[in-house]
Amino acid sequence: RYSEAEEQFRKALALSSGDALTNYNLSTALYGQDKLKDSLTYAQKAYTAAKSDSKMDAKNKVSIIYNYALLLDESGKIDDSILVYQEALKLDARHVRSLINLGNIFLESGDGSSALTFLMKAVAIDPSNFEANNNMGKAYLQQKDYRLAVDYFQTALKLDSSNNEVRANLARAYASAEDYENAKVMYMDVI
Repeated sequence: RYSEAEEQFRKALALSSGDALTNYNLSTALYGQDKLKDSLTYAQKAYTAAKSDSKMDAKNKVSIIYNYALLLDESGKIDDSILVYQEALKLDARHVRSLINLGNIFLESGDGSSALTFLMKAVAIDPSNFEANNNMGKAYLQQKDYRLAVDYFQTALKLDSSNNEVRANLARAYASAEDYENAKVMYMDVI
């Protein structure tokens, strides 16, 4: 019930407009309604307030910083999002979501080596994370290390056996490795 949450958070902000957590919560409620531009505005307010609040709990601060980075990322402000994700990692080097998202940014830019740096850390912290394993497979596929790509795609498929995206990725890795029998099996499963 995001619209009701939005209304309540707006009322709370009328009483205390600089509260980091309320701005963060409003940002989240707006994002849940696909109001990206407004969500980013309140995420930035939360981020600014959190950075100046020396008494804020570190976990809350990381969540607020990560949220701002994510919204910058989704708004196409990639360079800014990289810097803010890195801020989140300075506060919590084990923040898996920031590691994965940085890995994704570099993966999409074609920098598989940098992507692997972040994704390896994410997998080391959370070996059962589907997205980290799937993206590790993509990074190795991009680097033409088909054996490792297959290994990570297989792990991702074990973590989410109903995911056809990872099946297609695994099929592509098999085909690239010239293992056409297994590629055919995977492609047939996708179909």
